Amino acid sequence: MIVATQFVFSLVIALSISFILSLFLSRERPRTGFFFFFLILFLVTLAGGLWVRPFGPSLFGVFWVPIILVGLVSGLFLYQSAPRHPPHNRKETIQLLEEEQQYRQLEKITYVSVDFIFWLIIVLLVVAVIYRFIWPL
Repeated sequence: MIVATQFVFSLVIALSISFILSLFLSRERPRTGFFFFFLILFLVTLAGGLWVRPFGPSLFGVFWVPIILVGLVSGLFLYQSAPRHPPHNRKETIQLLEEEQQYRQLEKITYVSVDFIFWLIIVLLVVAVIYRFIWPL
């Protein structure tokens, strides 16, 4: 029962943080990639809620303060690592195109490594959650 409650709490907190960040802070950044942002935030929140030492009040047997703190910190960190806003005028567009030409070669190399790191993080978070469910303390 506590496992299901922990899962639901993490889901609700990750979903609410994702919506809050996408609605109120999206004026500066595009709204692309919401699903992957939510997926990483949910898994980090679930793993953090399982692995961080429980403190604060409990609700239905689940300590929700660590889940909220892990969700907020990781959500803001992920938000800050999102790309910048799209260009607004001709000068910003030309600047952006020049920067893209400079980073195009670097992007070819880093695309594969960043994609690998993304899926590695997803797999490690899922393994951490499964490990905690199989061998609870």
